[in-house]
Amino acid sequence: MLQWSGVLDQLPEGIIFTDCQGIITYINAAAEKLLGLEKGKVIGRSYQEVSCPRVSLDNKGNLFDFIGDALKRGIFYDRVELGCLVQGNKSVVRISTRLLKTGEGWTGILMFFSDCSIEKIFEEQVQRKESLVLVGQMAAGICHEIRNPLQSIKGFVQLLQEKNKENQEISSYSEIIISEINRINSIIKEYLQLVRPPASKFESKNINQIINEVIMLADSEAILRNVVIEKKLSSKMPLIMVDESRIKQVLINILSNALAAITDGGTIRIRSWFSYRFREACISILDNGIGMDEKTLSQIGSPFFTTKEEGTGLGLTVSYRIVQDHGGRIEVESSLGKGTKFTIILPETAGMKKKIKNIKRGGYNYGTYICRST
Repeated sequence: MLQWSGVLDQLPEGIIFTDCQGIITYINAAAEKLLGLEKGKVIGRSYQEVSCPRVSLDNKGNLFDFIGDALKRGIFYDRVELGCLVQGNKSVVRISTRLLKTGEGWTGILMFFSDCSIEKIFEEQVQRKESLVLVGQMAAGICHEIRNPLQSIKGFVQLLQEKNKENQEISSYSEIIISEINRINSIIKEYLQLVRPPASKFESKNINQIINEVIMLADSEAILRNVVIEKKLSSKMPLIMVDESRIKQVLINILSNALAAITDGGTIRIRSWFSYRFREACISILDNGIGMDEKTLSQIGSPFFTTKEEGTGLGLTVSYRIVQDHGGRIEVESSLGKGTKFTIILPETAGMKKKIKNIKRGGYNYGTYICRST
């Protein structure tokens, strides 16, 4: 085994060997790192004596129980995926076990495993992309069929209202109809933003200036709701390549949601900073509102999903699409009863990076929308 240890230590998967009695004979570097173990303290010991301080399976079992299943019960696993906590963070680990054989018979058990949480995130993004395509197909047919007759109905209702100014009942009902027609038009408009988003116009912009303009727009509603908006904007933020109007739309959507989440006074903290390591601009919006449970958090950003009585469920979907078009991502952290934090991350040269990604990935631009319960 020693002759192959140098090669096995280069593999990203964790690898553990035991002999026929379950004594650990080898553990590679990836397994040490993922499980929080040390070779010198593990090799030569029984698998039953070893625990994994960094990895806790959702079923409360031990990762080494899979070796026990192979030794005692002859049960082997092939790429089984299990939910777990890796250093306190939710993750998914993929596990396989094999029988080690030589010309003289079987000599022990091989277990190899990997943290596939990043892979799962990308799978979720592909599914989200497919759902957006479906929404677009539906919207394309619906919008054209509804919008024109809707405008005609609105026109006739306004005419009816004009001719019956003295009739309070007709005037009141007409106002309700017009209000509902405007709401339908708003939904159609959001549909069309998914189906035919406007061409992005990337320019070097001051992100902090965009944030300040959005805060000014939200100030009146914040005062009415008795909400204080605090800001801490980096003075070292460089100019970022963005479509100003579309990023402003993202900030308005998220800030509006934060205001709606606070029921009886509260605070919204807006922060900006620049990651020089990754050349990314970061904007966080933190509220101390009602927060979200894990089920709600897992659906946030999905088309048509909303917790608002009058929401369309498309505001965050459109925001996700805009940030994705910038080559960026949105991260969400929330805890029920404590509040929610949205973090928007944009590459410094968003327009250029998007073009490079499209070339490398055959026109498929991956965005990331990550949700975490805190």
